Amino acid sequence: MKWKLLGNYKTGDYRMLELTDFNGKTLSISDLEFQNFDSLEAEILNKSNCKPNLNNRNQLMLDQAKTNLIFNPIFLILMIVISYKEVNKYLNGDDFQVNNIIILTICLLVGLTLVFQAIEYIKRIKTMHNKG
Repeated sequence: MKWKLLGNYKTGDYRMLELTDFNGKTLSISDLEFQNFDSLEAEILNKSNCKPNLNNRNQLMLDQAKTNLIFNPIFLILMIVISYKEVNKYLNGDDFQVNNIIILTICLLVGLTLVFQAIEYIKRIKTMHNKG
């Protein structure tokens, strides 16, 4: 088992877990692909015969939280600006159409997701700092 931290300016950082079987075949999974990465990782660790050193994984989780916590407010501000523009159109007399509702709904859902992610990142940072 080996953990890596990958990412770029478009996606932020994401964790990847590489698993190698007895035949040397490598399977890679990441939290970019799986929303439930943490529970999947825990299940793999619980069922695995090997007990890897988790220091590297814990450091990557901390690094990921710090990096991505920077992106969340930026995207949240973007969602607020887009929502403001859509509501402002309505307040200035434009008809409120289906596309306006769709845009506002998407902004609301993305905004809520960003808030919940930020809360999780803050919890992770506090937990990791408390562990030492």
